[in-house]
Amino acid sequence: MTACGSSNEPGPGDAGTSGPDGETGAETTAPCLAPSALGVAGRSSDGVLTSHPAFHFTKTGGNLDIVTAYFELDLLSDFNSLVAWGDVQNNTRTQQCAPYVDEFSVGMLGAVTVIDGPAYELPGSQVSYICFEPGGSAIFRTIQNIGVPATALDGEVTISYSFTGIPFAPPNRRHPDDPQIVSVSVKQDPVGWRVSGQMRAGPMSVHTLQVRVYIRDPNGLLYKDFQLKPGAGHTVPAGSLFDFETDPNPAEFCSYEIFNRFIDGPEAQPPDGGAGD
Repeated sequence: MTACGSSNEPGPGDAGTSGPDGETGAETTAPCLAPSALGVAGRSSDGVLTSHPAFHFTKTGGNLDIVTAYFELDLLSDFNSLVAWGDVQNNTRTQQCAPYVDEFSVGMLGAVTVIDGPAYELPGSQVSYICFEPGGSAIFRTIQNIGVPATALDGEVTISYSFTGIPFAPPNRRHPDDPQIVSVSVKQDPVGWRVSGQMRAGPMSVHTLQVRVYIRDPNGLLYKDFQLKPGAGHTVPAGSLFDFETDPNPAEFCSYEIFNRFIDGPEAQPPDGGAGD
C-alpha cells in the first residue's frame, strides 16, 4: 500500500503529511485507514498527546516544548528497558539549531534522550546540522536500560524535561546536499510493513550518510525508528540515485518521518601504504 504521508519536518500529533512542494519530494496521498497498534491516545492535563494521559509534563527549562510522547516498558529477564518517542516543537519566534537535552526524567529516573530533525547547513562545518523553524517540530527519542523499576510507568508519573535550541543570526539554510526523496511508500510483505523508496543525492557528494525513519501510529504517536546506512558509510556520489528500505514493522502503519545525517564531500581515501616509485 502507499504511504499516507511523510515529511522531513513533522507537525506535532498529525499524520506527518506534507504537500507536493515539501522539501523531501514525498507526496501526500489518502488519509490513513490502518488500525492503531497502540490503542487510544489522549491528552494530559498539560495538553501533551500521549499514551499515558495521567502523566504530568513539567518543563523545567529550555525553549522547546514536548507536544506528543509515547512510552514503552519492556520487562526482560536481566533488566527492564524504558523507551520513548515524541514530537518537540519550536514555539519561539526564531529558528532553533543544535537542540540538546538538559533533562528528561520519568519520575525520579533520568533517561538518555536525543533530538533528531531536518538537515541544515552550518557555515564552516562539513557536518549536517539540526535546525527547525518557528512553529516547526523535531523528534526526540529516549532509552534507559539501567535501574528501571517494573513500576516506572505506573500511576500519575511526572515527566520533567528541559530541551534547548540555539538561535543563529543570520538563520541557517536547509542543507543543499541533503539527499531528496524521489519515491517512497509503505509496502507489505510476508513479515510486515516497510518504508521503501529511492533518494537522489544533492549537487555534492556526501559520506557517512545515515537515514533514520520514524513511524507514526494512526493515533498520532511516534513509536519506533529504523536507522539505515545507504552507501555503508562510504561516498554517495553527487546526483546519484539510490534505494532505501527499513526492516519490517509487524503492525500496519501509514505515516512516517525521515531525516538524514551526513558529512559533505567524498570519503577520505586511505594512504597507499607508502609504496615507493
